[in-house]
Amino acid sequence: MSTGKGCRHSCEFRSAGRLAACLAAVRRPIGRTARRHLTATLLAMTALLLIGQGMFPSMPASRVPAALHASAMAPSPTVTLSETRGPVGRAITVSATGFGGGEDVDVRWRSASASPIGSVRASSTGTFSTTVTIPDAPLGRHALIVTGRTVTGQVTTPYTVTPSLSRVPAEGAPWTRILITAKGFGANEDVRLNWLSESGTV
Repeated sequence: MSTGKGCRHSCEFRSAGRLAACLAAVRRPIGRTARRHLTATLLAMTALLLIGQGMFPSMPASRVPAALHASAMAPSPTVTLSETRGPVGRAITVSATGFGGGEDVDVRWRSASASPIGSVRASSTGTFSTTVTIPDAPLGRHALIVTGRTVTGQVTTPYTVTPSLSRVPAEGAPWTRILITAKGFGANEDVRLNWLSESGTV
């Protein structure tokens, strides 16, 4: 079970004693909001576990407050991209569900320690949609890292960079000098330009 951003504890909910140990573990400094979220989840799991073991036979599970079920069974965050491959410089839409209500979220490229390429605030229901531009990168698969600042940890989703070529000007008279910019090729890769066809003048 994931226990929130900054918390590395993992619990197997097999006994109330095990849950008590997990509750004690959250006293370590992990961030006030994350601690509240984790504690509420563990308390909810404790209540459901005790009821399931018959320690409170007079309270059937159907009468457990809906908030406890919602906290214990909260969905994991998910992130989707409007497209998963394309050239650098392409603007794509990042959409997500399952984040904290009103949580500030950062989108980073290739490294969790990089500066964000986009930031957004989730809705009251933990959803958001924002647009980011793919930075320069070599050919291949890279990571978009979406991180909640308080409640939610990080979610990583892949994006594959493909080669692109641009020229300025795009047209002109014969012997016009043009500037060609190539991006998204392999690192340290040799690139050859041919005129008119793959076997044309180099």
